[in-house]
Amino acid sequence: MRIYISGPMTGYPNLNRNAFYAKERQLRVLGYKDIRNPAIIEKLVGSGKDYADYLRLAVNWLITCDILVYVDNVKLSSRGCYAETLLAESLKMPICFCKDDGLYKAVRDRAILTCGDKIDPPLFKRRL
Repeated sequence: MRIYISGPMTGYPNLNRNAFYAKERQLRVLGYKDIRNPAIIEKLVGSGKDYADYLRLAVNWLITCDILVYVDNVKLSSRGCYAETLLAESLKMPICFCKDDGLYKAVRDRAILTCGDKIDPPLFKRRL
């Protein structure tokens, strides 16, 4: 199972990388290995690119994943995070929060997110 980490970056100190790296560590402790962390995109393509260039690469990663997991300080007012959420919903991809004991379904009512029931991700098979 491949996991994509989503959350706000623009306007945060250090592009909110600490939240993304913390979420990746938490997922690895839970046993997940195949994780796409957009906090490393700048390292891959270099700095000084246009916002759209970074988003294009992030979206290409997202469409190859099976599940989207939010960072702890997620805000759907972030245009990138909102775009990722809409794409994941359109792809019928599970969207989750990660806690120390597992993954929980994210419940969205417009721009408000709440944590729902715990899920069992191994039930989700790769679609590609």
